[in-house]
Amino acid sequence: MRYLHRSRINDRGREFCRKTLWKLPIPMVWKILIWKIIVKALPTGSEFHKRKLDVEPFCGMCGGDKKCIETLEHLFRDCSLTRRLWACSVLGIRVESAEGISISEWIYDWIRYLLTSEGGEEKMITFVAILWGLWSLRNSVIFQDMDLNPFTIMGCFYKSIQEKVQMLCNSSPTKQPLSMIQSSEEGLAHEDREAIRNGHHVNLIRNHSNCAMIRVKVDASWVRNFEAAVGWIAYDHTGKELKRRKVCTRAESAL
Repeated sequence: MRYLHRSRINDRGREFCRKTLWKLPIPMVWKILIWKIIVKALPTGSEFHKRKLDVEPFCGMCGGDKKCIETLEHLFRDCSLTRRLWACSVLGIRVESAEGISISEWIYDWIRYLLTSEGGEEKMITFVAILWGLWSLRNSVIFQDMDLNPFTIMGCFYKSIQEKVQMLCNSSPTKQPLSMIQSSEEGLAHEDREAIRNGHHVNLIRNHSNCAMIRVKVDASWVRNFEAAVGWIAYDHTGKELKRRKVCTRAESAL
């Protein structure tokens, strides 16, 4: 098995694992996921097909009549759903120009680029968290027969990310990725916009947690030039208005 893994990783991959991957400030389970991607050790449909196992080799997240083989590149980057999730993330990554590049090379380049950019560690954590979210979403579709609608997709995708990010933050109080977790009362409009854009929870009534019951009216709009807005009004049990807010953002689709 050791020989198999060494034969599937080139010199650049070994250098990346030795000098970068194992030193990243992320949960070990995320590091292992990236390592398995690099050595092609994840049980994707294409890998099962190569071993002549009686397993459906097609991607379960594509939908429609067009069935694509579930390769690592397809699952983590080229799938139509995956493309939308990358584009709608806080990183706003467009993957169209990456076709033809191996997933390992693509991950090397993005992690190293993000680490050298402004706010690099936070962006890198977000990037790896999205990889983990995609893997968790795929497993929920295959093993739990999850219905692929916008609510279940976003719920599964971001729940899996938030669990690991929270674990990371709990283990290191100084690390609080602002793009993933709301950490202060400053810049609330900006935080709400980022949270909505990434499918995270928004604290609608920060200063009214003692209310017995809260009623919230929410509405949203989206147009094809990517402009979007979300607005809400919160009321207490007597009908008294507690808070209202409107957030404008950008979104690739109504999803």
